[in-house]
Amino acid sequence: MASIAVGCALGAAPAAHAGLSTWSSLPGSEGRWVREYATGSPASTIYAALEGGAGVLRSTNSGISWSSFEAGLPGGDARNVRAVVASGSDVLIGTGVGVFRSQSGGAWQPLGQGEESDPKTLNRSVQALLNAGGTLLAGTFAGGVFRSTDGGATWIRPAAGNGMPAGETVWSLTSFGPLVLAATSSGVYRSSDSGASWSPASDGLPFSPILRVFGDDANPNIYYAGTAGSGMYRTINAGVTWQPVNEGLGPSTIRDFTTVFNPGKNETRFYAATPDGAWAGRTESGPLPGKVRWRKVTQTGLGANTIFWGLSNFLSTPGTLLAGTQSNGAYSLTFQPPVNVTTPPAPTGTLQVGKTLTASPGAWSGTPTIDFTYRWKRCTAAGDTATCSFIAGAEEAAYVLVAADQGRFLRVEVTATNDFPTFDLVRELSAATAVVAANPGTLPGANQQSAPTITGPQFPAPGDTLTATGAAFNPAASSGVSYRWERCPDTSGTGCVERTGVTGAAYVLTEDDVEQRLRVTAIGANSAGSAATQPSGFSNEIFPRQAQNLELPVVLGQPVTGETLVGAVGTWASPRTTYARSWQRCDADGGSCQTLGGVTGATYAVTAADVGSRLRLVVVADTNGPNKIPAAVAVASAPSALVTAPAVAGTPGAGVPVGGTPGSGTPGGGAPADASAPVLGAIAAPRTAITPKRSAALVLRSSEAGTARLRVERVLAGRRAGARCVRATARNRRARRCDRFVLVGTLSRPVVSGTTTVRLTRKVGSRTLAPGRYRVRVTVRDAAGNVSAVRDVRVRVARR
Repeated sequence: MASIAVGCALGAAPAAHAGLSTWSSLPGSEGRWVREYATGSPASTIYAALEGGAGVLRSTNSGISWSSFEAGLPGGDARNVRAVVASGSDVLIGTGVGVFRSQSGGAWQPLGQGEESDPKTLNRSVQALLNAGGTLLAGTFAGGVFRSTDGGATWIRPAAGNGMPAGETVWSLTSFGPLVLAATSSGVYRSSDSGASWSPASDGLPFSPILRVFGDDANPNIYYAGTAGSGMYRTINAGVTWQPVNEGLGPSTIRDFTTVFNPGKNETRFYAATPDGAWAGRTESGPLPGKVRWRKVTQTGLGANTIFWGLSNFLSTPGTLLAGTQSNGAYSLTFQPPVNVTTPPAPTGTLQVGKTLTASPGAWSGTPTIDFTYRWKRCTAAGDTATCSFIAGAEEAAYVLVAADQGRFLRVEVTATNDFPTFDLVRELSAATAVVAANPGTLPGANQQSAPTITGPQFPAPGDTLTATGAAFNPAASSGVSYRWERCPDTSGTGCVERTGVTGAAYVLTEDDVEQRLRVTAIGANSAGSAATQPSGFSNEIFPRQAQNLELPVVLGQPVTGETLVGAVGTWASPRTTYARSWQRCDADGGSCQTLGGVTGATYAVTAADVGSRLRLVVVADTNGPNKIPAAVAVASAPSALVTAPAVAGTPGAGVPVGGTPGSGTPGGGAPADASAPVLGAIAAPRTAITPKRSAALVLRSSEAGTARLRVERVLAGRRAGARCVRATARNRRARRCDRFVLVGTLSRPVVSGTTTVRLTRKVGSRTLAPGRYRVRVTVRDAAGNVSAVRDVRVRVARR
């Protein structure tokens, strides 16, 4: 979903949606699986792409009501619509059999479909569409990116060795100027020539499908990626490295999003579709943006219908958002901004130096949840706001009165924000308090005090603990001591930021503390009130943790001469991690690996010299640059499959099937016999073991519906005997180690065209899996009896 500017996104519209601050089901869409939205011309015309064989819906009143828009669409998989884009009255859709177009509201016409033998056709399941500078791009299921320079009349198939592995599934496409990014099942790829060639751009991303990618319209180097189960990630260098931006969101699946930005304000807002409804995020704008802070949007009115897939842009003032749910149709939510009603903010407490005032925000209306921030003012006159000035650092709901407040008056300014999609700050100022009196008692430390000192490791890093010690008060802090920790960029004392919510003597360092220093102030309390010491000295600079690998690097692609392999770096604990690659050629059983000189890129073009060998990737990961603490870490991927020469055309198994799905064929001429085997995408290994209480989720991505056969095999240690791996014995103990596989049982599960989740438990038929390692070999058979290539995945079974 493209970013929108607040000025145009929130223009007035004649139609209005029912209900304010609550989700409303939209008539005509009930029971449908809404995958994606697109706005046509006029702007009140909206199209909804529908999964599950339901085709397309159209609304001519800004989404208030919907009707079917299916004239010309054939049956079958042509009505599984995964993508929709509109340019004026020209609308394109991506379906399970290719691309269709409607012009000026007319019937749908196929674009570039035809005989599979014609290399200029596109008969695949299309997941994403993008017009990139006059070139139409179609991201397909298990077929990469097809290109058209004539509006879709003819198509250019992905070339061998174009930098993206053959058979890649592309879920989303976006562009900024000449740069195109593709979100795929194995990461993000980047193209600077309108999709003709690609290079990997996934360093720092988790090894899971990337479902959506979009750019920051105001900053050409900033892109965001929504993942399957790992939240959202951001790059500020056009895909060179990525970092998570999940504060408050966690490891959610993000299927769609829209943004609102205003060039005149230093903030961007995000709205994301997840399996748990909509989430709203916000961040500072600019080439070096801050964190993205997330929270859940209200779910009032949704009931159990919280599985979101598509989101529209904002439609009208005061800001209406459309969401597409899984099998429950379209919903709309009209946001209301915060408004202070009936009760203004007010400070409460004893007006005496050393005592604490607490701000009440007052009563507010608006779409929940409303957040409040506070700033305290000191005034010389009770009734004249012109005599008031903000108190440095006084930005919490609670404020301890100090000596400078004596004889003065206090006010508190409250700023209210919610998920309303604009950037105007809503502020209310309280009335002035009465005059602040002196404290009749003696505050802690009035006679003598000692600032705390910080103790901790010499080279502190995230996860380590710093401790404040040595604070002293005379008179004593008889009611206790608390601490205020600050994060500082250097030792000048300027730019320090208080760490809210951390009040104990112990402080556990986080990733956000890296390259910063900490200082701490002790706050003592007694019956007279509270007083603070001077700040401590500064801690040493916080170092990053050593690079920690969470999932090993992976070699993606087909190890066939002339094809391109992609080296994914795996996943790592710290978002600061940087990577250096090298490629190695190993012997046929994966041993005796030798580094290939000068081959250090993210891709490797397989050569004839590699035939009969295996290839692997070595990644050197660092969190603080070369020759700095901590040291870099090197890990290697598993070896690839055995490198082979290309199969001879016309022989069984030659090449990657480019044909489509059942029902594809010459438009209007009926469907030919289905001779295309299903294409089964890569299966990521589960991150956790199977236990008596926990199953493993295998996510299967198939180009066709059918039946999956899972062959479960126990992995046992063995010794090499020629081409075989046999049981280890005393006689063969010096032979090379290997894995041998013992069949435990088989399972059959139905799969759909697209993504199916299969749960694997400790029970396989009548057998219970013992603790240990297992290999699951997966194939998919379609209705015509065609069987996919085998995909392997490793799983682990634990006792508990």
